[in-house]
Amino acid sequence: MKQNRNCYLIDKALRHFLIASVLTSAATQLAVMVDAIIVSHIVGPDALSAVNVSSPVITIVVALSLLLGSGASVLAAKYIGNQQMQSVSHVFTVAICSVTVVSLVLAVILGFSTDWIVSLICSNEQIAPYVSSYLSFFLVAGPVPLFLSYTLNAFVQSDGKPHLVTYAVIAGGVTNVVLDLLLVGPMGIKGAAIATVSNYVVSIGFVLFHFMSPSSSYHWRWPKGIVGKVLGENVAEGMPMMIGNLMLGVIVMVINILVMNALGAEGMYAWSVCLQVLLLSVVLLNGVGNALLSIGGMLVGEQDYSGLGLLTRRALGIVCAILLLFVVFVMVTPSTLAKLFGADTPEHVAYLSDVLRIFSLVLIPFALTMLMRSLFQILEYRMLSTLLAVGQLLIMVFVVWMFSIWWPQQLWWAFPLSAFLLITAQLATTFIIHLSHKEASPLTLIPADESGRSMDLSCNYKMQDLEIAMAAVRQFLEDNKLDNSLQMYAHICCEELMKNIVEHSKGRVKKHSFDMHLRIMDEVIYLVVKDAGQPFNPVKYIENPMSGYDHLGLKLVAGITPSITYKYMYGQNILFAKIEKLND
Repeated sequence: MKQNRNCYLIDKALRHFLIASVLTSAATQLAVMVDAIIVSHIVGPDALSAVNVSSPVITIVVALSLLLGSGASVLAAKYIGNQQMQSVSHVFTVAICSVTVVSLVLAVILGFSTDWIVSLICSNEQIAPYVSSYLSFFLVAGPVPLFLSYTLNAFVQSDGKPHLVTYAVIAGGVTNVVLDLLLVGPMGIKGAAIATVSNYVVSIGFVLFHFMSPSSSYHWRWPKGIVGKVLGENVAEGMPMMIGNLMLGVIVMVINILVMNALGAEGMYAWSVCLQVLLLSVVLLNGVGNALLSIGGMLVGEQDYSGLGLLTRRALGIVCAILLLFVVFVMVTPSTLAKLFGADTPEHVAYLSDVLRIFSLVLIPFALTMLMRSLFQILEYRMLSTLLAVGQLLIMVFVVWMFSIWWPQQLWWAFPLSAFLLITAQLATTFIIHLSHKEASPLTLIPADESGRSMDLSCNYKMQDLEIAMAAVRQFLEDNKLDNSLQMYAHICCEELMKNIVEHSKGRVKKHSFDMHLRIMDEVIYLVVKDAGQPFNPVKYIENPMSGYDHLGLKLVAGITPSITYKYMYGQNILFAKIEKLND
């Protein structure tokens, strides 16, 4: 058996989260596309243009929800990993209250400002009435359900239930499409706005069940005296996410103008196709990015940086492998995509094929930057994460602007050039940070434990492997020169908890393994044990003597450490224990 950590449980957690998260992102994108198709067919092209013109306003509303809610969910994941459950509830309570209050105030302000907003974003007299009809409902009725939907979904994902969010998003998307078909005909584009808001309401209804469940990590607990502190932490965590979301919208709007001025309608059509290709990759990036924020946030809370390194390498590997295949496909058969997006003459197909080959070079460096932003955020390099979001705007817009002036016919090369410039600047920055923080990786900034105060290992479901693992634990405890009684308590807890997993593995595939992470801080030992078996809560059986489950070892553990808790997350049983020297 290898004493080093292996990837089995990290891979399982990532697969468990990734499938649900990618499906969620794909369902969201599909609902938007179907919504646009229905509006364009029933009302007409001007109505579709009105929805597109309105999208920057909706993007701003979404960005504000990320600032207050989604950032708080990342904080919650860290606190769950560190078993600071009171802080988890404080973050949750303040996030829900702030999201509700701000969205209500925003709805009032936007409701009174609808006419001014319409005049600001749309100067076309033919399209403006549609924009006004759409936004007059959405800006009043939309902010509260949108804020709550995004926030609650993010908290449910951080609590290890991404599949529930998938069900909620699919249910909301189906509701959106059905109401579009029923309402757009008699009510016009306002019916589409009602359908969109209903989407968020249905999604909220689905995920609310999780917060009523006993397994939920979130409880209503007002943080007396520290509301401002908790709110400030929530906002600080959400700031990079908000800025990233806004920057992507700004990039699109500015490049629209530059491409239109440099290459006219033909160039604008090619850019629109390139943007759709980029959005297809964003479906994958959102899924992997959410997994990195939620699973990685919990690992940071546990201070399990070895596990975070494994997760990061796996996430980057998955994204690069899939996008590399897609880039090769575009390079070999770009005409397939060109025809799919409506190129109907040999000249259009040839032109768009050349553009797609060049633009596809953007995808991998763009993806790496997006994922590293998420990683830097959970490692609390928030300023670096924010600078990367702003850098995507400044570098890409500057390079595209330069090409549009000096080399307009080569403008498409500006996109891969700007992406590679950004990732070069990113790598230079992380290396400079590494020079002053030697424990941090020069590429990812993930710290390495150089103090010898933590250990992690993977153990197969065999008693002989358990014995080898316990020998390593014993050596680790001796090397750290802990109090003899504390060493004994820690050894008993590790052995009994791991033995319980092996004994009840019930013929699990032998190549599989479970993980243990041990960390010493201020003469207190923190233990986390993870197992991919069927849901089984030993704490429940310890606390219930009438359960019929008799395990003396677990009762001994409960006597040594009352601070033992259980969660089932990402398809895994997770036991957290805090081991201290008992008072004489």
